[in-house]
Amino acid sequence: MILSELVGGVGKALFGDKGLAGGTVDLLKSVGVIKDPEAATKALIALQAHEEKLGDQEIKLEEIAAGDRDSARDMQVAALSQSDRFAKLFVYWYAIGITITSFIYFFAVTFIPIPTADQKTMANIILGFLLGTGLATIIAFFYGTTKKNLEQQKAIAKASLRED
Repeated sequence: MILSELVGGVGKALFGDKGLAGGTVDLLKSVGVIKDPEAATKALIALQAHEEKLGDQEIKLEEIAAGDRDSARDMQVAALSQSDRFAKLFVYWYAIGITITSFIYFFAVTFIPIPTADQKTMANIILGFLLGTGLATIIAFFYGTTKKNLEQQKAIAKASLRED
């Protein structure tokens, strides 16, 4: 939904009520690429169909992502219901291990001198991975993501518009 809304918003900002499809056809007419009115109509219909298909694909991708999240939640619920202490606490110990390892690495990279440029480059790559993937994934797992919050706000706004 976000991509199709972005495309639609850009189209309306650039071309007004005609949207991206209508504006594109007008632009192609003005530069002489489309000369036949029938061709312009066909191009407009094709572009509008493409925008609709893009929205449908985005909905399917969101459904797939939602299913993936649900299966991960189900797995976690099953792990917590086990009597095996290791299986029950594995996710928590893993998160603690990654977090402690990351903090030790951050400290080492910050305070221990790195001799060569190649080693500094490798240290920066590892640092970026730990910050951008390791810790970010752990935080998103335990506390949620801003994307989820944004989707909830949009759903609430849509629901309130329907009630009015």
